[in-house]
Amino acid sequence: LVFVHLPRTAGTAIREALLLRAFTGDEVFFVEETLPVPAGRQGGRARDLVALPPATRARLRLLVGHMPFGLTVGFEDRPLHYLTFLRDPVERALSVYFYCRAAADNPAHPFACSLPPAEFIEAGYGGAPNGMTAYLSNVAWGATYATETAMLGAAQDALMRCARSEEH
Repeated sequence: LVFVHLPRTAGTAIREALLLRAFTGDEVFFVEETLPVPAGRQGGRARDLVALPPATRARLRLLVGHMPFGLTVGFEDRPLHYLTFLRDPVERALSVYFYCRAAADNPAHPFACSLPPAEFIEAGYGGAPNGMTAYLSNVAWGATYATETAMLGAAQDALMRCARSEEH
């Protein structure tokens, strides 16, 4: 199972309440490209996952975290089933704003404290605008598209691949 955690979509609550209770520690790998791996858990960046010895990768049953969508290198020998949660984009953008406003260590904190929500979101702080689309299209990991429409198309394709993963 690959749980692609999109920020501000209840992913942490789902991870803690359900997923981590269903798998043992050696079956879980946290793929975190931007955040530290939770204490006492195995994990790292996507390249660390790919570099794991085959025997260690074979034991994994859950990949979880903020990660590029479609991370399958080293897992071609088995079907992967994807899980992600989406949220109303306006509610998510407001959640990003209030999160950044409350988190003094967040780089967008000063902007959230000095701007009203609409200006903060329109300026693009904290990944508020098109955040889910940026993650699903891998723009958050460096992919580029000529237009926002193309980025949306890539995100829609990713969701369709996610849905098709359940057919196997």
